[in-house]
Amino acid sequence: MPRDYSAKATKDQAALNLARAGIPVFPATLKKVGGKWQKVPLIKGWADGAATTDEAQICEWWIKWPKAMPAFPTGEPSGIAVLDL
Repeated sequence: MPRDYSAKATKDQAALNLARAGIPVFPATLKKVGGKWQKVPLIKGWADGAATTDEAQICEWWIKWPKAMPAFPTGEPSGIAVLDL
Protein backbone atom coordinates (compact mmCIF):
# COMPACT_ATOMS: atom_id res chain seq x y z
CA MET A 1 0.00 0.00 0.00
CA PRO A 2 1.48 3.38 -0.95
CA ARG A 3 2.08 5.85 1.84
CA ASP A 4 -0.30 8.80 1.99
CA TYR A 5 1.35 11.82 3.58
CA SER A 6 -1.41 14.16 2.45
CA ALA A 7 -3.84 15.92 4.73
CA LYS A 8 -6.40 13.33 3.60
CA ALA A 9 -4.62 10.49 5.43
CA THR A 10 -6.53 9.38 8.51
CA LYS A 11 -4.80 9.60 11.87
CA ASP A 12 -4.57 5.81 12.17
CA GLN A 13 -3.14 5.57 8.65
CA ALA A 14 -0.61 8.29 9.48
CA ALA A 15 0.44 6.31 12.57
CA LEU A 16 0.86 3.16 10.47
CA ASN A 17 2.86 5.08 7.85
CA LEU A 18 5.24 6.34 10.55
CA ALA A 19 5.60 2.82 11.97
CA ARG A 20 6.32 1.39 8.52
CA ALA A 21 9.06 4.00 8.19
CA GLY A 22 10.59 2.61 11.40
CA ILE A 23 9.40 5.38 13.71
CA PRO A 24 7.77 4.12 16.93
CA VAL A 25 4.42 5.80 17.64
CA PHE A 26 1.88 6.16 20.43
CA PRO A 27 -1.59 7.71 20.66
CA ALA A 28 -1.98 11.20 22.09
CA THR A 29 -4.72 13.76 22.61
CA LEU A 30 -4.95 17.48 23.32
CA LYS A 31 -5.75 18.67 26.83
CA LYS A 32 -5.97 22.19 28.19
CA VAL A 33 -3.43 22.56 31.00
CA GLY A 34 -3.04 25.92 32.71
CA GLY A 35 -4.86 27.71 29.90
CA LYS A 36 -2.63 26.19 27.19
CA TRP A 37 -3.30 23.21 24.95
CA GLN A 38 -0.79 20.40 25.36
CA LYS A 39 -0.33 17.06 23.67
CA VAL A 40 -0.92 14.33 26.27
CA PRO A 41 -0.07 10.63 25.75
CA LEU A 42 -2.99 8.21 26.07
CA ILE A 43 -0.71 5.38 27.22
CA LYS A 44 1.73 5.01 30.07
CA GLY A 45 5.40 4.36 29.43
CA TRP A 46 5.44 6.02 26.01
CA ALA A 47 8.96 7.31 26.64
CA ASP A 48 10.16 4.01 28.10
CA GLY A 49 9.54 1.74 25.15
CA ALA A 50 5.73 1.57 24.93
CA ALA A 51 5.81 3.53 21.67
CA THR A 52 5.95 0.90 18.95
CA THR A 53 6.14 0.05 15.27
CA ASP A 54 3.96 -3.04 15.83
CA GLU A 55 1.03 -2.61 13.45
CA ALA A 56 -1.34 -4.84 15.44
CA GLN A 57 -0.78 -2.76 18.60
CA ILE A 58 -1.22 0.48 16.67
CA CYS A 59 -4.51 -0.78 15.21
CA GLU A 60 -5.71 -1.75 18.72
CA TRP A 61 -4.90 1.74 20.03
CA TRP A 62 -6.75 3.48 17.19
CA ILE A 63 -9.77 1.20 17.62
CA LYS A 64 -9.81 2.21 21.30
CA TRP A 65 -9.06 5.93 20.61
CA PRO A 66 -10.16 6.67 17.00
CA LYS A 67 -9.62 10.43 17.37
CA ALA A 68 -6.10 10.08 18.80
CA MET A 69 -3.23 11.93 17.16
CA PRO A 70 -0.15 9.91 16.27
CA ALA A 71 2.86 10.99 18.30
CA PHE A 72 6.41 9.71 18.55
CA PRO A 73 9.20 9.99 21.09
CA THR A 74 12.08 12.15 19.95
CA GLY A 75 15.75 11.43 20.44
CA GLU A 76 17.20 7.94 20.52
CA PRO A 77 13.97 5.90 20.12
CA SER A 78 13.04 7.56 16.83
CA GLY A 79 16.32 9.10 15.72
CA ILE A 80 14.55 12.43 15.37
CA ALA A 81 15.90 15.54 17.06
CA VAL A 82 13.68 18.55 17.74
CA LEU A 83 14.74 22.12 18.31
CA ASP A 84 11.93 24.15 19.85
CA LEU A 85 12.51 27.88 19.57
